[in-house]
Amino acid sequence: MLSCDKINWASVIYTGNYSGFDITSCILGDGDKNIYIKVSDVVGNESNTITKTITLDTTAPGITITKTPDTNSWTTSSVNIDLNCFDELPRISYWLNGTYNYSYTNYLNFVVSEDKNNELIYSCSDNLGNTDGNHYSYIAIDNTTPAKASISNKVAQKDLNILLNWNDVAFVSPITYFVWGKEITDTNFNLIIGPLNDSNYLDTNTQVDKNYCYFVQTINSLGQDSNSDIVCVMIDQNVPIIDSDKPIASVSNDDVTISFSATDTNGSGVKGYYVSKDKSTWYYTTSSSYTFNGLPNATYTFDVIATDFADNNSIDKNVNATVNYTAPSGGGGSPGGGGSTGGNLTITPTIIPLVEEAATGNTLPQTTTAGIETTNSGTENDTDNLTANAGEQALSPATSAFSLMDTLQIAAFPILLLLLLFMVMLIIIGGKKKTPQSQAGHGKYFMENDIDDFAVNKWSGKWEYNGEKER
Repeated sequence: MLSCDKINWASVIYTGNYSGFDITSCILGDGDKNIYIKVSDVVGNESNTITKTITLDTTAPGITITKTPDTNSWTTSSVNIDLNCFDELPRISYWLNGTYNYSYTNYLNFVVSEDKNNELIYSCSDNLGNTDGNHYSYIAIDNTTPAKASISNKVAQKDLNILLNWNDVAFVSPITYFVWGKEITDTNFNLIIGPLNDSNYLDTNTQVDKNYCYFVQTINSLGQDSNSDIVCVMIDQNVPIIDSDKPIASVSNDDVTISFSATDTNGSGVKGYYVSKDKSTWYYTTSSSYTFNGLPNATYTFDVIATDFADNNSIDKNVNATVNYTAPSGGGGSPGGGGSTGGNLTITPTIIPLVEEAATGNTLPQTTTAGIETTNSGTENDTDNLTANAGEQALSPATSAFSLMDTLQIAAFPILLLLLLFMVMLIIIGGKKKTPQSQAGHGKYFMENDIDDFAVNKWSGKWEYNGEKER
């Protein structure tokens, strides 16, 4: 039997542990509770009364938070947090941005310093598990100046209205945008619109052939701000004009270079050119010329269109050019490359009489100089070897002549001159010998054996006078 006042007893037939007695029905409220227990057997014999004191605790502990600085809005500084739990056996628990911490104390202190809207969840419980649940607090810290916006507009456009676009700026605390603008000739910027949450704005207060400048101001919740770079946009509806003397075509072998230029009066300026051969494919360039390489022989029409920074395109102009090129064949080298065109030099001999022998009237053999005629059609010196043959020429029964008769192939003209000078010197030296009484007109031969450096090595012939041989 169980009772909480010794007057009213509850009979319970039970063996073992029993947990069904509600002590809260005896004395209301938390505090110490006395439980009285008696045990009886089946014939009614009862034991002495047993007293058990139990403390009843159904009250959740309380918890408070103190933030320094005490603000419920954004701040630029770190925030000090104090948590206080009121219970004899407390446990403080908290989650800061999802990270869990706890302490078996009545008081807990920490600092929040991260630049963001920090989420703090905190609670306090006792050793019986009583808790008043989770509490939420947000510590908003922003010590960072917002990033600059970046306007993405082109420098010129054909449309009358200017649609400004800029990037979404990364932020900590919430931001808004303000658009400032002016004509390029004005001194000061004026606020056009703001605050804006969107990252674009359509300016309709514009005119043709005017140039407008803008910047975007970004401001966060703490008043920190940044300004974008200034961007100027011209409303340009003027078409560029290709100059009257252009385009010009220049042909080199099988390559054709087209040269061009244009003006954009009162416009945004010439940005580049589109060039085409027979309007099959258009090529864009910012240069003042474009070369088409390796074209087959034919007559072509080349078109040019100029474009400005507002994408206004000029009327196209064209020029014709004819490619008529035959590539060189064979193994000849190019000019200046040391190659050979393989031509011949023809040397025509001229007879030069020597001094006659006064006593006999006989004339010594004669030698020659050369008149030179070339059959080489190239532009370089021929590098073939030089071969020289000379023979005696009979002028009359009493006289004889010495001459060069054959075709010579020459590598360099100065070398030929040195050879001829050497031959004249040899003949003069030979003329100092004693002249025989009579001469039968027999031949005397000079053979050039070294065709590489043209050095005269020896006489390979003979002198013969009236049957007598001189060696």
